[in-house]
Amino acid sequence: MLNDDMANAVKMLKEIKKKGYMGQASILRDYMRPLRPLTETATARYETEPGEQAQVDWGHCGRIYHEGRLKPLYCFVMTLGYS
Repeated sequence: MLNDDMANAVKMLKEIKKKGYMGQASILRDYMRPLRPLTETATARYETEPGEQAQVDWGHCGRIYHEGRLKPLYCFVMTLGYS
C-alpha cells in the first residue's frame, strides 16, 4: 500500500482491518515511519512594509495560582511582519 502512495496510517488502518488486522493505529504508525518517503517542505519568505502585517497566536500555557486558586493561564503572541 505504501507503494501505491497510501502513506496515511488512518486510511491504511481501515483497509487492513477489513483483511483481519487486529492492531491499533499507533503500532501501524511506528511501523510505517521509517518506510515513508522523505518529503521536502519549503517555506516561502516574504517581506512586508512597517504596519502591513502581523501574525497572532493564542494558546493555553498551563496553570497559575492567582488569589489562592489554581487558574488556567493563557498567552497572546503578536509578531509584526517587519520586526
